[in-house]
Amino acid sequence: MGILDVQALTALCCLIAGYVLALTIYQWYRLRHIPGPLFASFSYLWIGYSGWSGKQYEMHKLLGGRYGPLVRIGPNEVNTDDPETIRRISNAKSLYPRSGWYDGARFHPDSDAMFTMVEPSTHDKRKAMTSHGYSGRETPGLELAIDEQIGNLISTIRRNYVRKTGPSSKVIPLDLSIIFPHFTLDVISRLALGKAFGCLKADKDVHGFYHVVESHLPLMNVCADIPWARKLVFSSLGIKLFGPKPTDSSGLGRMMKCGNLVHCCLLLIDY
Repeated sequence: MGILDVQALTALCCLIAGYVLALTIYQWYRLRHIPGPLFASFSYLWIGYSGWSGKQYEMHKLLGGRYGPLVRIGPNEVNTDDPETIRRISNAKSLYPRSGWYDGARFHPDSDAMFTMVEPSTHDKRKAMTSHGYSGRETPGLELAIDEQIGNLISTIRRNYVRKTGPSSKVIPLDLSIIFPHFTLDVISRLALGKAFGCLKADKDVHGFYHVVESHLPLMNVCADIPWARKLVFSSLGIKLFGPKPTDSSGLGRMMKCGNLVHCCLLLIDY
C-alpha cells in the first residue's frame, strides 16, 4: 500500500469519525434541556436495552421518580407520566401526529390495520367503517357468544382445577394469567370468525399464539423502539421476509390462516 493510499484511508476514517461526532452532538443538542440518562441523549442503546430486558415499565417509572414528569429516553424521544399532558396528546381532536412507533405493530406487508394508521383522515375513515361492528350493531348474538365462552371457562375450571373428594385427590393450582388469555382468544375468535379456537376446552393455547409472542417480544420491542431497525424490519420487504405468514404452523400466522379461510367462505356465500 502506497503513501497516498494510507493518506486517503486515514482521511476517509477521519471523515467518518467527524460525521459520527457531528451527528452525535446534533442529536444531543436538540433536546438538551430535557433531563434524562446521558447515554440516552445521543444513542438508542439505552432504549433498546430497556425493550430487550422486559422491564420497560420499571425502568421508565424509576426515571420518572428521578428526573420528573418529562424525561428524555432517546435522541429524539421523550417520556411523560403527567396525566394532563397525556390527555391533551391522546384527545380525539388532538393535533399531535402519531409517531413512526406504530409501524412496529404492522404484520401485513401491503396494508395497515386501524391501529397502525398514522394519518388522521385515513384512521377516521377506517374507524367510521368499523364503528357498527365495535358497537355490536352488526354482531348478532353478541351476549350469547360471550356467555357461551364464560360457560366453557367455568366448565374448564370445574373439570381440571376444582378439588375432587377422595383419598387420591389433590389440588391443582389455577394460573389466572394463563386461563384468562385462553378465554380472551376464544371470545375474540368466536365473535370475529364465528367459531372459537377451542383454547378453553383444550386448556391450552391451541395455536401457540402466546408462546410465539413471548419468545419474540423482546426482539420486537427493540426493533419497534429504534427508528432505523423499525424502518428495516417493519418495511414491506422486512415483513415479507420476517413477518407472520398464513403458512405458519403456529402463532399469529396460524390465526391469519383461520381468518383467511373465513373470509373466503364469506366471499363464496356472497357470490
